[in-house]
Amino acid sequence: MAAPTLAARFTTLEVRRAGGIAGMSDKVAVTPDGSWTKTAKDGTTKSGKLTAAQLEQLLTLTSDQRLGQEALRSQKPTQCRDAFSYVVSVDVVSVAYVDCASDGGMPEVAKAVVGVIQQAGVL
Repeated sequence: MAAPTLAARFTTLEVRRAGGIAGMSDKVAVTPDGSWTKTAKDGTTKSGKLTAAQLEQLLTLTSDQRLGQEALRSQKPTQCRDAFSYVVSVDVVSVAYVDCASDGGMPEVAKAVVGVIQQAGVL
């Protein structure tokens, strides 16, 4: 199966985080202008806007064609307990992974997308 082609600029970007000791479940939606909304497990929401530099990082990562390849990879059961699982969705491409280094084969681009969101203080 061929990997989907990603556009130079995303239309929709969503990052979901679940798990951990506290059983978190968060969803972050980012619009093309860098505005974001985070919805927590209890339904509370927060909103904000990424800096121009953060948005530029996301645009670079979400147009990286390796993300399409990462969406095709198979994920084996995790070896970690209480680890966070993530789903990064860029338009029609979704990459799921568990943040567990000992599992190996981490999706580099999807993990970098999560990293930008985390560094921005959104997750």
